[in-house]
Amino acid sequence: MSRKFNTKKFIKDVLNDKYALVIGNENILDPKIEPTRDVHQYLLRMVNENSNMQYESYHDIAIDKNERINPVRRLIEDEEIQFRASDVSKELMDLLKTRLFSTVLTTTTDEYVEAAMKKVWGKNLRVVNIYDKETVDELQKTLKNCRRGKKYNQPTLIYVFGKLDVDDLAKKYIKTDSDAILLIEKWMRMDVEANNEMLEFIRSKRLLALGCKYDNWYFHFFWYVLTGVTKSSEENNYDGRGEVAFPIDKDDKTDGKLLQFLNRTDICILGDATSFITNITKTLTEDSEDAPFRKQIEDSRRRGGVFISYCSKDALTACQLFYQLCDKKMDVWLDNARIFGGDKYEGDIADAISEAKVVVTVLSPNVAEDLKTDSTSNYYNKEWRMAQQFDDKVIIPLAVNGYDLKADYHQIYKKIVNQKASGIDLTDGEGFTRLIESINEHLLSLDSTDNSILGDATSFISNISKTLTDDSEDAPFRKQVEDSCKRGGVFISYCSKDVLTACQLFYQLCDKKMDVWLDNARLFGGDKYEGVIADAIIEAKVVVTVLSPNVAEDLKNESINHYYNKEWRLAQQHDGKTIIPLAVNGYDLNADYHQVYKSIVNQEASEINLMEGGGFSKLIDSINEHL
Repeated sequence: MSRKFNTKKFIKDVLNDKYALVIGNENILDPKIEPTRDVHQYLLRMVNENSNMQYESYHDIAIDKNERINPVRRLIEDEEIQFRASDVSKELMDLLKTRLFSTVLTTTTDEYVEAAMKKVWGKNLRVVNIYDKETVDELQKTLKNCRRGKKYNQPTLIYVFGKLDVDDLAKKYIKTDSDAILLIEKWMRMDVEANNEMLEFIRSKRLLALGCKYDNWYFHFFWYVLTGVTKSSEENNYDGRGEVAFPIDKDDKTDGKLLQFLNRTDICILGDATSFITNITKTLTEDSEDAPFRKQIEDSRRRGGVFISYCSKDALTACQLFYQLCDKKMDVWLDNARIFGGDKYEGDIADAISEAKVVVTVLSPNVAEDLKTDSTSNYYNKEWRMAQQFDDKVIIPLAVNGYDLKADYHQIYKKIVNQKASGIDLTDGEGFTRLIESINEHLLSLDSTDNSILGDATSFISNISKTLTDDSEDAPFRKQVEDSCKRGGVFISYCSKDVLTACQLFYQLCDKKMDVWLDNARLFGGDKYEGVIADAIIEAKVVVTVLSPNVAEDLKNESINHYYNKEWRLAQQHDGKTIIPLAVNGYDLNADYHQVYKSIVNQEASEINLMEGGGFSKLIDSINEHL
């Protein structure tokens, strides 16, 4: 059974630049140019129409020993064949125009995909040919530099089967089955090389293969080389690192073997590529109120950190930036209503700007056109002016998609916004890294200036001690904890006597931008074991059990029917749950009473003593590892 396609996760991963597109020969051309859309079929037809030979397949052209020069190369030299973006199918062009797939691999050796990508990305496109050592080495060097904290974000096209280069006859490309085997050998050698940056970069992505339907044996090697996948779907929490879009005939013997491999390795099968491209492009670009990821953004956005201001025509760019910043554990907010066609400038936008510490203004060619024509009454201009009214607000101008920070029109922007941070070009090799550093720098500087005068020390100590230990229903930070609790990440299990320790750990983990949940009702004196607690444990990926001297006393007396013991047992029932024992305040992990804990909990993570040097860092590392 093929893995079910998760549209919600796919959209989030695409927007977060976690996918590479793999384009085969089957679905490239406009049907007006070639009814089958297949580049190979088109080239075969062109060769047959311009020669005395009548080849039956594209493969036959390559193995014809009577031809000294490849007939396709000859047609390119004679300009009978020209690679134009206008000849590429509308469906594929529309998908590339979203600019959400900056990394594209092509298994074709012609230049149609390259022409399409140059149409979208212009001179910023990097082209790499597996058989061109110079382009490979340049990419390797750039990626190696990115290991030092930089993010590689240059749009890149990689010819994984080589490129038919009429200007350099010496360069290789796939023509025959023997060539294919030698190419696999070349990629496999890269696989055993230490720190092969290009292959590691490709394997860091999930693959969306449009076409690329090869014989079963060849697809095995092809998929392994690009993903490093060797595991079977029988193992827990595994998927085949991507999806394929091509039709499968279950009654065909060859297709049947390929289908078995796809199912065994948990590779999701999406069917016909053209239909999938049409549907997913619509999903990514539609602006209706029930658009699939409207609710997704609403659930993810958070006030108080970064506000993204953008032109409505740049909705996809704004969404992509939103998810990339969220992935850095930042609190990010953008106007979800306007993304999906609404144009009402609502009060909650003003509130979100007011609460934000940093405002990122997305500056695109669409914004440039408005600035050139002095059209500065758009909603995003209003957001600029509103942000400008706050002295403590940092505004970061972010150039995208070719906006020129040195152009005359940018002076108009500067007149509106008295910027406190230098402009950043996202298309620059280090642009995203500089953006993250700039945001973090200003968030820290703003936090450090938030000081207050507290008055008489004795009165303050008395009041704050009462506040911290108050267990009434209207305790000051009961609502505060409720607002901060988020399911799906870490669940903190604790003894009710260790309330303050649990709260302290809760906020320390929240400060690390983790989703953390703990039983707010029990914090404040309630002891009813409610269904919401069970739900929170089930949804959590990691359960941290706080082990204190209070817990030790219960274990010594074999008093193991408390609510926190029930939480341990419930977490233990789920195979995919990681349980981390956390010793605090003198609990001894080597004592006999800890064996009672171990009899209840079959732990999957190392025991951690929070009181030891580096204890908290070990906890964070362990949680992140298991998340």
